[in-house]
This record gives sequence, structure tokens and C-alpha cells, in this order.
Amino acid sequence: MTRKIVLAAAVAGMMPAVASAQYSEDFESYAPGQFVEPIAWENWFSGPGSLIVDTTIVADPAGGGGQALMVEGAADPVLVVERAFGFPVISGAWEMTVWQYTPSSSGQTYFIFLNTYDPAGSNWSIQTWTNGGTGVFHDDYSGNEAPAVLDEWVELRVIVDLADGVSNPGAQYFFYNGELLYNDVWDRDGIGTNKLDGMDLYSAGPVNYFDDISIDPAEITGACCVVDGTCLETPSLDDCITGGGYAWTLFAPCAGDPCPAYVAGEGWQIDAPFTWDGDTTFQAQECDLGDANDEIFAVTIPYAAPWTFSLCGADTIDSAIFLGSAPCGEDLGSDDDTCGVQPELTVDLEPGTYYLTVTSLFGEEGAYRLDVTAPCVSSIDPAGTPESEACGDDTNGGCNMDPGTETWEPATIGVTVAGTVWDDGGTRDTDWYEFTTLDGNLRWAFVGGVFDDDIITCDTGFNDYEVTFNQAAAGADLEMTVNSESVTVFGMLSDADGNPSTDCATVAFISPAFTTNPCSGAGSVTGVIEAGSVSCTPSDGDTNDDGVVNVEDLLTVLGDWGCTGACDGDTNCDEVVDVSDLLDVLGNWT
Repeated sequence: MTRKIVLAAAVAGMMPAVASAQYSEDFESYAPGQFVEPIAWENWFSGPGSLIVDTTIVADPAGGGGQALMVEGAADPVLVVERAFGFPVISGAWEMTVWQYTPSSSGQTYFIFLNTYDPAGSNWSIQTWTNGGTGVFHDDYSGNEAPAVLDEWVELRVIVDLADGVSNPGAQYFFYNGELLYNDVWDRDGIGTNKLDGMDLYSAGPVNYFDDISIDPAEITGACCVVDGTCLETPSLDDCITGGGYAWTLFAPCAGDPCPAYVAGEGWQIDAPFTWDGDTTFQAQECDLGDANDEIFAVTIPYAAPWTFSLCGADTIDSAIFLGSAPCGEDLGSDDDTCGVQPELTVDLEPGTYYLTVTSLFGEEGAYRLDVTAPCVSSIDPAGTPESEACGDDTNGGCNMDPGTETWEPATIGVTVAGTVWDDGGTRDTDWYEFTTLDGNLRWAFVGGVFDDDIITCDTGFNDYEVTFNQAAAGADLEMTVNSESVTVFGMLSDADGNPSTDCATVAFISPAFTTNPCSGAGSVTGVIEAGSVSCTPSDGDTNDDGVVNVEDLLTVLGDWGCTGACDGDTNCDEVVDVSDLLDVLGNWT
């Protein structure tokens, strides 16, 4: 039996490096201003020591002291690894760490790594981007996304195993903000090399910051499990199998108790969600559901949701899956060829234990990858004025609609709207809201589903949200609160400079943008989408904040009579001192 299991909660981080850092850069040794590094860095194919366009040494944008590298405009700085190391890096395991700061006002900026950096022909292993407007961090190859960390430093970390640099395609594991975003081969196009060649910090126009870049030797190890739950730490799946193991969990120490139990007749006892790399070649046929060896899983479902059981994530055998309420059952569903010759099945399940069988209808045996996933969802009882758009329709899509057909959902300050949002993994619902601030300004805002490989369809029951726009008074901060059942992005619609826009010709970003994430405890999020012109808190007549409303407050109002803007006598924050403030004092007289 040859298996590798990667449990959702088991990606715990790297083991300690086996040697000191081979390359590191914190940008502290440079004078503030234009960045010129004579050896390792260059502008895209400009040669060592070149002036790197629009790449500047600046003070830490987070205000923590020290310096960082700012890239903006046409910036395209490249770290040429062979020059940084003094030799080509074509073998071994490596850990690369980069800290990134993306302002919420920024657009789409890139972190890229090339396995071949050559003017005669380059090849990419990593191409990710952060969009401050949409609040999304995205991998272009896998399509995987995560809520972007904005206006603060976030860690990008990549573990790369180059093997011998020739015969093995290599492997990479990309972590964003401490969470595994994807794992894949290093040469993702299949036409490059097993080499660390060039790190490219491409701005594409907006501004981005980088700091504390390092490339270190790494030790790849993991927990090796046998059927009785015993755990061994081995450097690879092959070593695990040689030592009598059956499942290998990457980067997990045995101290974390990562090994699932195996129960005869019930299979592997595993908590969802999880990913399992298995092989039916050396199994028995325990269930009479196919014409080949099979593998049984007792899957514990932790919360009610539409759960997806998929073998579509890798090129495998012509396989089939069966889901039942008992071992070898199929009463809850089955599938054969949803994606080519691989199966995928989505079923609404309540918390409990269910039994999945992986097999083949045509006698095939071999390797497969099983992914068991569900949307990150919670449950709310939405309250407020219902959204006019029926779920699945596109009647308030604003500038995403055909020219001449654009419509917006009307909203009022202080009134909650109950809406729905959906995501089919390739298209997402976008709701555009139109409202007038207490200052008399027309504004557009946005609520939309997030591309995160979760399928939130209208019949799942997990696509409700509530949105409320709040402003204490004219001139005060404008806030937007969204409470949602699934991962949702929201914020102000703005032009390329980050200014609020109500013109489809200039709308470019959601800025500022915020993201809800019910599974991380952030199902309800409030964000300031437009800063107020004055800072004012209604005082209920107490102009001097001494705890009583008396003649002193009356004299303040009378003394400021007719004052506009930030005035001590403005008790209700409407930026004018008039009869309403006088009545506020008299009505709250102590």
C-alpha cells in the first residue's frame, strides 16, 4: 500500500533548516532612494548593476522602523539566484521567504519565480498576485485564492524540492499567511528546468512593498503512519513505505498525532476536510461496487454543508466513487466520469460519519488523489429589506452588466438589506449598491462572492448576507457592515486613484476592500469605506464632556451660533450650530 495523506490541519510548517541562510536581504544597508544592487539584482534583462526602474528604498510603510523595497509604476526588479549564490541552484530542498506589504488602495501586483530566466526563453514556476481593490491573493496556475492581507506585512513562503534537477519534476508548496495555498510540481509548464533562477517582483503599475527576503536550505520531513496509528518521522513517502508505513503527512511531526486509525471493514478514520494521495494497486476488493481493488474511508463530517468528494485534482485511473451511510454503501450517491474519467460527487450532509469507497468499474488499479472539501460557511437568519435580485439572476450587477442595461440596488443609510451571493468556481455574483451619504454624495458599493474553489449555488442554503451602511452624521466616517454565510468581499467602488467613483468609465477597484470569512470567526465585518471630513461624536448636549448639561453648554452653543464645520457647539455633528443644537441642550438639561 502506497499512500500520502495531507490533512487539512496538518500542514504545520517547515522543519529547521539544515544550514545557515544562503541568501538574505533586508534592505537596511542601502541609502534611501533608488535601489541599485551591483551583483544579484537587475531590472528585467538589464544586467547586473542596472538602475532598477521605479524601485526605491523607503521607510517601512507599516511604521515599524527600518527600510523596505517599494516597487511601483513600471517596476520589474529580478533577483538572479545564480549571481546571489555564486553557483546555479539545481538540486536540493529550499525554503524561500518574502514579506509583502500591499496597500488597500493598490491594484494588482505580482510575486513571480522563474525556473528559467533567460532572454532566449523564460519559464515560470510561480505567478501570484495581490489585488488591493478586490482583496484577493491569487495563484494563476491553480486558480487558488485566499483573502488578501492588506495594509500590513504578510509572509509568502515557498518550500521547493528540486530533487536531482534532472530526472524529477520537483515539488513546491506555497504558503500564504501561514496557510498552504497550493502544492504542485516546480516545472508547472513541463518545458522548463528544475532550477531556482529568478525572483521577479512585478508591480504592473500599482505600488507594493517587499522586505526580509531569504533563500535557505531546507529539510523536508513528515509523519509516516501505519495502520495501528503508530507514527514515524521520515524524509519522504518512499522512506515511509520502506519502513512499513502506509500514509505520509508532509511537514507534520509525530508529536502532532497526525496518523489516522485504520479499522478493518470500515477503512481509514479521517476527519473532513482532507486530501489523500492513494494507490489501489496493492489493496483488496472489500466492496462489491466495482471491478477492481478498492479503498474505504470512514469520513467524519464536522458541519452541515454541501460536501464535495472529488478525484478530479490529478490524472489518475478511470475511477469511481460511492458514498453510503454504512461501509460499502451507495445509498447517498455515486459518480464515475464527471471530469474526464474521474468522478466527483457533491452531497448535502449533516454532521456525522459517512463511508466512501474508491474503486474502478473497469478493473483499473493505480494511483489517485481524493479531495474532500466544503464551502467555508456558517448559518444566519438574514434580516432587513430583501435584495431585489433573485438568486441566480443578474439585475443589480452595475458596471458588470452590458452598457445601457446597468442597474444598482438602492440602499439607505442605516437600513439593512438582506441579499444573496453565489460562486460556481468560475463566475461569481456581484451586487452593486447605490446610496446617498448624509453629506449628499452619491456613492456605489459592492458585495460579491470570492473565488476560492468553493461552489456556493443558490440551492445550497449558505449564500445569505446582510449589508448596512452607517454614518453617524454629515462629515463623519462612512462605514459598511456585512454579515455573511460564506466568504465574501465588499467595499467602496473607486477609480484607479482610489477615489470613490459613480462612473462606469472610471470604476477600477473595490477600494477600500474587506473580506468576511465565517470559518475564521469573521462572519461579520465592519469597515470604514470613506473617511469623514471631520471627527465628531454626537454629545447629547454635553459640549464640554463634563457629564452634565447645564448653562455652560448653553453658552457654548449660543457663542458658536451659525458656526460651520468642526465647532464645539455642534452637538449633533451636522457641521452647523443652529436651533437643533439648542434643542439638544435643552432636551438633555441636567
